[in-house]
Order: sequence, then C-alpha cells, then structure tokens
Amino acid sequence: MKAVLLAGGKGTRLWPITQGLNKHFLPIYDKPMIYYSLSTIMLAGIRDVLLICDPESLDQYRALLKNGTQWGMKIDYKVQLEPDGIPSGLVLAREYLRGSKVLFILGDNLLVGNFAGRYFRTFTEQSGAMIFTKTVNDPSGFGVVTYGKNQEVVAIEEKPKSSISNHAITGIYFLDETASDRAGSLQKSARGEYEMVDVLNSYRRESKLSATSLPIGTVWLDTGSVSGLSEASEYVQIIQNRQSIIISSPEAIALRNSWISIDQFDALLERMPNSHYKSFLVATSTTDRQDQSSGHND
Repeated sequence: MKAVLLAGGKGTRLWPITQGLNKHFLPIYDKPMIYYSLSTIMLAGIRDVLLICDPESLDQYRALLKNGTQWGMKIDYKVQLEPDGIPSGLVLAREYLRGSKVLFILGDNLLVGNFAGRYFRTFTEQSGAMIFTKTVNDPSGFGVVTYGKNQEVVAIEEKPKSSISNHAITGIYFLDETASDRAGSLQKSARGEYEMVDVLNSYRRESKLSATSLPIGTVWLDTGSVSGLSEASEYVQIIQNRQSIIISSPEAIALRNSWISIDQFDALLERMPNSHYKSFLVATSTTDRQDQSSGHND
C-alpha cells in the first residue's frame, strides 16, 4: 500500500495568516502541521508517500521533508495547479499508484490516540473503501455519514445544511485500486468542485464502502480553521508536557518502526540545531531506544 498526502489548498479560512504561506507549514505547538498527517501514515506502517501541493510550496516541502530517506521512507512530490476538490489528488496520483491500494489523507488532519499505529495497520489490506467518522456538534462543515441499524452506511452528504446524523467523515480514507479511476470519472458539483462524497458514494452503490467510528479516546481535530489551529496547539502542548511523550515526531516513529537504527537516529539529532523540539525528542526517546535494542516494535 502507498499513501497520498494532499497538502495543497489556499487555506482561506486562516487568512491573513496564510496569505504568503501554505497552511501546512503553520505550527501545531512545536511542529509544522504537515508532520501530524505524515505521522499518521508512518504509524500505519506505510513508507511510500506522494505529497501533492501547490507550485509555490514545492521547494519548501522538499526542504522540510526531503526525499524521506532520513526516516526510512520514500517521499515523492506532485504539483496541483488549482485546488478544485479533494478527488483531484487521486487523479493526479494515478500514475504513482499504478493499481496500488492507497491511504489517502488530508494534510490538515490531526489525529492522536492510544492505538499507536496498531489500529490503522489492520486496514492496509482493506477491500473496497474504508472511512472513519467522529461525532461533532455541528456537522454542516463536513461530509456526513448516516448509519443504519447494523452500522452500515445508508447515506453520505457533503456539508448538509441540516442532518439527522452528526457523524463527520475524517480526512483519512483507505481505498482500493479503483480509486483514481472513480475520481477521474466525476463531474463537478454545484459548488464547482469535485466532491469526495461522490467517490465514496460510487463505492457505496456497489456495496464496497465500510465505515467505522474512531476508537474511544482518539482525538481528531480539523486544523484548517483559526480555532482548530489554536485548540490543536494547546492540546499537543498539554499532552506532551503532562505525559512526557512526543506526539507526531517522524524521527521517533521511524525509530519505533525500526525504519532507522539507533545510530541513524542519533545522527539526525546531531544535525538538529538546539531547540525545544530537539530537547524534548532527546528526553522522550529513552523507551524507543530500549524497545529497538530489545527487538520490540509496536
């Protein structure tokens, strides 16, 4: 399985902060936003990633993430000239995927929970499509799933003005080899965009769509709004400082996954300038070092 990370978009909800900067570089406490969605991919055990971005941000992404080898990964890049809907990312990724299953994820999703990667790894061989929902107070800003009596998906709506359901679709999709073709066959909606719910409904009509609520204790935050950005930073700060753990660190996850050795991890630390991130990474890496030394890998 490969991953496609969609990190384009204008970030208009965050204007004027994003007037001259792609929103995925904005800080969520001590890390850029893009680290959090990339970490979800890593926790799922996926090493091959295509990052899709706007032309103006391509060099910045390459400077930040490089080609991924420093974390035992392979990161490629593709430019999206105009943001005209989430499914466009799947169309742009068609050649890259070449019939591979895909974890398709949006770059402004922050997902933290106790499952530590074990949960998402169970879906990497999923047939059809698998989506994840979380209950929200106001579903009008999200794609929304209505479940039936047996937890089957009976309806999906995009940003409904009113809905009997409050199960919002998170920006994490496990999709089979037909995803790019399905996305490529869509027509634009009345909003003038290609809609992800139309891709999902094509699976639903063929009884190939599954959905489940994220596990209890999982925190999902949409960081594309000003309030979401602030709440996410506060949450990460509180959890890291109170529990003495580091959330969504590619270096720590790469070590935990045994994608890099302890020596390679130390070499990464040596190349980092002195910073809060480096200090916290050093302070919280003891368990990961011990786990790799003993051959344990979560």
